[in-house]
Amino acid sequence: MQISDNVRFFLSRQKWLVNSCFYFCLVLTIGSLILCRLDGTDNLTQANCISIGADMVSLAICTTLLYSCKQDKDMNSGHTQIFVFLITMEACEIFTDMASWLVSGSPKLILWNKIFCVGNYVSATLLVFFFWRYVATTLELEGKLVSALNLLMNLLIIPDIISSCVNFFYPLHFSIDAEGIYHRESMYMLSHVYNVVAVAAGVIGFIKSKSAPRVKIITASFILIPIFAQIMTGYNPGLTTQYSAMLVSIVLIYGVLFAEREMRLVATEKELSMATSIQSSVMPNMFPAFPEREEFDIYASMDPAKEVGGDFYDFFFVDNDHLAMVIADVSGKGIPAALFMMSAKIVINDRTMMGGTPAEILKYANNRICDKNEEGLFVTVWLGILDLRTGKLICANAGHEFPALCRNGKFELFQDEHGFVVGGFEDEEYTDYEIQLSPGDKIFVYTDGVPEATDAKGEMFNTDRMTESLNKHRDLSPEHLLKAVKEDVKEFVKDAPQFDDLTMLTLTFKGSNAGKDGFNE
Repeated sequence: MQISDNVRFFLSRQKWLVNSCFYFCLVLTIGSLILCRLDGTDNLTQANCISIGADMVSLAICTTLLYSCKQDKDMNSGHTQIFVFLITMEACEIFTDMASWLVSGSPKLILWNKIFCVGNYVSATLLVFFFWRYVATTLELEGKLVSALNLLMNLLIIPDIISSCVNFFYPLHFSIDAEGIYHRESMYMLSHVYNVVAVAAGVIGFIKSKSAPRVKIITASFILIPIFAQIMTGYNPGLTTQYSAMLVSIVLIYGVLFAEREMRLVATEKELSMATSIQSSVMPNMFPAFPEREEFDIYASMDPAKEVGGDFYDFFFVDNDHLAMVIADVSGKGIPAALFMMSAKIVINDRTMMGGTPAEILKYANNRICDKNEEGLFVTVWLGILDLRTGKLICANAGHEFPALCRNGKFELFQDEHGFVVGGFEDEEYTDYEIQLSPGDKIFVYTDGVPEATDAKGEMFNTDRMTESLNKHRDLSPEHLLKAVKEDVKEFVKDAPQFDDLTMLTLTFKGSNAGKDGFNE
């Protein structure tokens, strides 16, 4: 089934945000080098120079970490998104700290000094906010108390940012004298209220969390390491190493927690690879499928949008003279859809081998699947049984795409009657219909991933382009016909990501003069 446009937009927007944060920090890093070059460090103390040097190195590390996040296989996860904003706010705080020291002591740059100082206070608040969000996500905090803490952190951030901005006009937390020197004011400790609340919330979170001790310790390092750095420097106002100390914690978080997650992803990918192999093995994939039979030529293919897909196709002999063909599309993607697909395939296959018309088979399969369908998934199915002696094809359609028939050298959609999807409601009725194939006729069935394949502009391949492609390649064998259609789809979508499984099956009827007319029920 096609992913919704809203979900696609959301995912692309998340990717854009991660990339934007990386380039923003890259600009800050380059800007810091330029600012040092322009302003120099002649008027700074040794402590100030140490702070600036540490800040420049820290900015480069932030940019490197964000580049690593850009390459993260799970970049769109909420965990990674919060971590990216955490690094970005850390970079902003480091840059504004460095810039404020560079313009310190210059009466001509008092306004810039205020801007950088206020920016430092605001970015510190945002950094703490995203740290809390990171703690809540990483430690998987839940419950009413955590909800109350979330609300408190969300409410307090607004007055805290406003109080920081007040310093543009009134020396609340700090002041810049006529010589351009920064001084803490009597209300300076007010700027730490939000930090104290965040620390308290974090401690409560650590206590309530059931995460592994290692995860708790690494997360708590974001608080502990800066405090240790402040103690080691004697709270010297001219030596602001706590920001670099915070970055040490962020590096630890990335190095330990992200490495651990990467190991899990690798293990998951290995399992998905095995699942892909298993899924591929349960569908016919050896061609030519029945080289000893001259009455027909058949070929099918499936290209899943993910490692495993929800589409499936099948073809098999019911008896010596009747060939069953199935193509189906499960709602959803990934492992759940693949498991549901396997279940549906087995039920349909087993019931078909027992005999009966396609409509009877689909009714039975629908009731069996509805009986234990707790996840509410469903599957669209087209099922046809071909009498190889006469060319009579009995079919039934459960909410699937219209098949395309090639008669008299031209492919056209066959507007068959649709029943409801399999797995929707019990006791649904399905209708058989008949197609008489003559030697040389072809039938093409597919899932909606073909007509709904979408390019970067949001335009779909659609059934008109599909039938045009089929007619352009109508003289090819089934194998080469499907490969040609697939290439036309790829040429249309170009570099746009594949959001749905691409599954197709086609059969050319060559005819037979043997046997009786009719279908054995």
